[in-house]
Amino acid sequence: PAGWAGTWPRQVTRHCRGPRGVERPRVVASFAAATHRHCLSVAGIAAEFARVLGLNEADSRYLVKGALLHDIGKAKIPLAILNKPGPLTPTERAEMARHPALGHEMLLTGDYDALTLSVVRSHHEYLDGSGYPDGLRGQQIPDLVRLITIADIFAALIEARPYKAPKAPREAYA
Repeated sequence: PAGWAGTWPRQVTRHCRGPRGVERPRVVASFAAATHRHCLSVAGIAAEFARVLGLNEADSRYLVKGALLHDIGKAKIPLAILNKPGPLTPTERAEMARHPALGHEMLLTGDYDALTLSVVRSHHEYLDGSGYPDGLRGQQIPDLVRLITIADIFAALIEARPYKAPKAPREAYA
């Protein structure tokens, strides 16, 4: 979205406040550096989506909180897989695909709301049912989860990864 880079740090900071406000960024920061940066990017993009779409304060908080935590399950994925410079083997891909369910499990013991848990578990679900881990489709995927999925994909496209160069934001948006 146009102009997102200038406003997202304030938006993310504003939505991280609260009883767990300090803890969320620390949990995200304990990841591999690239995953940490990715979660912050997704949160910034999500915050700008919330602003541009005119979401209310509560939905904006859910969106940003979910974005910050969406990849928390990657903390249980071996770094050799997370940072692999080439394509993943089928076994590695299956291990990576476990991160949404692993993240969901990690948060079940906390006092996280159902929507945040849904974002963490379902951010790789797609409207046609081809996503994972549950093969949800269409209306089974909450709207805020869909927004996180879009932000997640956009961030992945514009970020440098060990296996690909970043796309320019305009190219990624197209």
